[in-house]
Amino acid sequence: RAGRLVKIPAAVTTGNMSSEVAVAPAAAGYAVEALALESRAARAGLQIGDRVVAVNGIPPRSAVRITDILTSPSAAPAWIEIIRSDCRIGLLVQ
Repeated sequence: RAGRLVKIPAAVTTGNMSSEVAVAPAAAGYAVEALALESRAARAGLQIGDRVVAVNGIPPRSAVRITDILTSPSAAPAWIEIIRSDCRIGLLVQ
């Protein structure tokens, strides 16, 4: 649903800290609403306000799937496509 914020916490590999990436459905893709600096997504260059429009070339179907890919330390590398300031950009999340 448009405007519904979905927050999914995920453990990170350093200490007992937890990381969070929150995305919400947007007109195009899913908007990044929150992003921890130590997350895989932040290290790849994702920023708050970016809109995720594709993951490995496929439009995302759910916020849960996006957050799994962006936050899981054991997830395989993923190519995400985002829209930032009306420009389409590709980022490799490792």
